[in-house]
Amino acid sequence: MVSIAKSDTYWMADEAKDTVNHLMQYHGDRSVWGSSPVEQAWYRNSIAYFNHILEPDSWESSLSFQGVQGELVKMLVPEARSLIRQLVTLITKQKLAFRGIAQASGSEIMSTIRLANNLSDQIVSIQNLDIKGERLTELALVYGNAYIKATWRTDKGDIFTAQKNKLEYTGDVGISVHDVWNVFYDYSIESWDDQNWVEVRTLKNRWDLIKQFPKLKSEIMSVESSTYIRGPYYSDTRSVSDDDMIYVYEVYHKPSPSLPKGRMIFYSDDKTIYFDGDNLYEDLPVYEMKPAPIFGMGFGSPAYSELLPSQEMLNNSFSAIATNQSAFAVQSVMIPRNSGVSMRQIDGMNFIEFNPQTASGGGKPEALQLTKSPPEVFNFIDLCKSSMQGLSGLNSAVRGQPPPGVTSGTAIATLTTNALEFISSTARTYTKAMEQCMEGAINGYRKFAKVPRMIFMNGRNDQIVEREFIGTDLDPIKKIELTLSNPLMQTIAGRSDLAEKMVSSGLIKNVQDYITILEGGSLSSLYKTEASENDLIESENEKLMEGEDVIVLSTDDHPVHIRQHAGLLNDTNIRNNAESMEIILNHILEHRQQATLIDPILNAMVRTGKMPEGAMPPEGGPPAPGQGMEGQIPPDQLTTNAPAKPAQPTEDLLGRA
Repeated sequence: MVSIAKSDTYWMADEAKDTVNHLMQYHGDRSVWGSSPVEQAWYRNSIAYFNHILEPDSWESSLSFQGVQGELVKMLVPEARSLIRQLVTLITKQKLAFRGIAQASGSEIMSTIRLANNLSDQIVSIQNLDIKGERLTELALVYGNAYIKATWRTDKGDIFTAQKNKLEYTGDVGISVHDVWNVFYDYSIESWDDQNWVEVRTLKNRWDLIKQFPKLKSEIMSVESSTYIRGPYYSDTRSVSDDDMIYVYEVYHKPSPSLPKGRMIFYSDDKTIYFDGDNLYEDLPVYEMKPAPIFGMGFGSPAYSELLPSQEMLNNSFSAIATNQSAFAVQSVMIPRNSGVSMRQIDGMNFIEFNPQTASGGGKPEALQLTKSPPEVFNFIDLCKSSMQGLSGLNSAVRGQPPPGVTSGTAIATLTTNALEFISSTARTYTKAMEQCMEGAINGYRKFAKVPRMIFMNGRNDQIVEREFIGTDLDPIKKIELTLSNPLMQTIAGRSDLAEKMVSSGLIKNVQDYITILEGGSLSSLYKTEASENDLIESENEKLMEGEDVIVLSTDDHPVHIRQHAGLLNDTNIRNNAESMEIILNHILEHRQQATLIDPILNAMVRTGKMPEGAMPPEGGPPAPGQGMEGQIPPDQLTTNAPAKPAQPTEDLLGRA
């Protein structure tokens, strides 16, 4: 193990060259294979996860051949990898959708939240964050840890000025995923939140760096190519750009008592330092996904390592059967010498001559059964598969093969839900990492988006509107949350069962809504009207509490409004304030008045979206405006410009004379 010299000062606060030398020694310690059982697991899992690609001997066959003369067949069946891939699919299946949370409230804040939400959607789309989330999850399951980085790229975005042969860009967020081989930190610290610093190794083109840092050209030219730094997938394959790619190390340190403004250093070696300054992010812009922490260490326990022993025995069992079939699959026939049977008489078989014995039937040709494998071998294959399924938490129903006798959608949905609950802890770490990543991306815009830029936002009725913004417009946003759906909605069995229940309960009234559920659409579309009504009531309650009059329309759901508004009167502070109580009670009375005046046919259509049975339009078409007829709503009751007048006379609910 490489010994790192101690100092009487904090090494991260030293001169840049000394700090870089300290980190390079740390890299040297990491490069010693076998120095840690966890690193051994990383290397072993790397090879095993892709051994069906890495191990075959040639392009002629996907099998490997071992033994003295290649007589032993090694057959690789990546069952464990298939389970990991299915776990990845289940965990990341839901489309990423984020919502911003602001510190205050009000109409302006709601506009800022809409900006943050639409900006999040744009980041997901442009950065292909769904695909990067899949890679993050797969790496975490194979290695135990994985990392996603959200930083500001000054070489991205739109060109806003070009002068002296130099292009300047508006800048944009860059999001990238990194594995355990390329992220360095203090491995003795278990919680990522307690890490003070992190270092990420990235690949860059040396000629791009020379263009950016022309004064360092000779130093950059002397940096060793990344090709010569060995990794788990080293091969002799080379490309035309091998010598062009070099490693750049990005170091981030949080603001702390020893480094009040934090620190950022970008370098390739101690002679090639591109940047050294304060941490402009004011935090670590690298976020960890660690589904199963190893207690007392900064490492996670790889899910793939739990499956690997069964996977290796599965490969051995298949290899034993394949070797037997390969060697003895062509039928052999035992024939006594001088029996008179000619090889020309029976085609396509192997013949083995032997000296007949005096026993009965000694001269009879017989098949030599060498291809028969013991049934225990086949049983062991099933045992290995079931063991891996149990360890992964994926039952056969999730994999599209329900247990024998299980045919109902409810039972299959239950089995699927059980599996999803089993992996919920992994899903939570994925959710946390993606939320932190999006918060980091939004913070990047807040801190570095100084030039006005445009964003397309969803307006009313699905219209797209364009809005200009700068980073400071996002200051009220304090947190980003990932919107999650019911786990049942992630499977066809669960969606089908839910759709049937909603039909029977009357919540689904048309084929379009039924298909929306089956296709995994948002349930919110089914109760969009009810949700908007609830939002309206909440908004009205806020205005009533502030002493403002609120308009009442005939089309309101008056019983719901009255109940929710009456809840305000359960506060003793309101009851002791005669003015506030009078405003609330008058508003409730307006709802009561409108409820008695509304046309029953219109009321039924508003509530159900359908024409009531037996309701027929009047003969001769609708009456002219102002003529009126029984049950018709006067035009002034549908206006949205002025509140309806309170009913008079009416009982004074305050109990006054």
